[in-house]
Amino acid sequence: MANHYRVQLYWSGRDDAPRDLAHQIAAFLSALGSAHEDLAGWQSAGEREPVPADSEAACLAALERHRVAWATGKERRTSYRPRFFLEREAASPAAVTVTCGIPRLDLGPIFTPNRLEMLVRADAGKERASRVALEVALRAAVDAFRPDWGFAGTDGMPAPPLPVFSDGTPVVGWMTYLSAAYPPLPAALPEPAVVYSMLPHGALIVAHPELFQEQDPAHRDAIARVHEALRAAEVLVPAHALRPS
Repeated sequence: MANHYRVQLYWSGRDDAPRDLAHQIAAFLSALGSAHEDLAGWQSAGEREPVPADSEAACLAALERHRVAWATGKERRTSYRPRFFLEREAASPAAVTVTCGIPRLDLGPIFTPNRLEMLVRADAGKERASRVALEVALRAAVDAFRPDWGFAGTDGMPAPPLPVFSDGTPVVGWMTYLSAAYPPLPAALPEPAVVYSMLPHGALIVAHPELFQEQDPAHRDAIARVHEALRAAEVLVPAHALRPS
């Protein structure tokens, strides 16, 4: 059995200021709590103890505490990788890590995305480890960050692409979000998959209506059929081939 459910989203480089990033993160965390009471009360690691992540100012402070210095050639850069959690920092029932502040780099096929990863413990309770909670998280992340694509699954399936070592072609999960920048979806997908419009942003594809169980052949087969249909329709293109949305 998987230890965690995973919601993961990716978006290409942007020139967002730290305050813009803090606004996006605060909007996401607030939306989680507003839509699902068991996803309220996010915190981040402070200097000595956890502090609430309940405002843009608090999220900006979290960004500043988790700065990452790096460089491309002679150009020195700064990005951010704050982590937010529920209840406790270690073995938290749910945690969100946002890697952001990565600008437009124009590196062609080299995949250098901003990204969000949310992990929910499989034993976090039926309210948090549920289809409703995971879909709430994915939809809230789309609204807040305007990603190119993302998915929901487990920590074992699907395997997320590795930045730099991948071309950023979307992987297909139990739930798959594709922005309007991708080619049009097929007119129909194999049952029991359902497509939900998320206009103006894109579309959410749910391969199987039940909470994903990695060991269930029916669930795995449903994902495989969606993947094949999207591949055949040439929807799954590399990140550098995206058209403007």
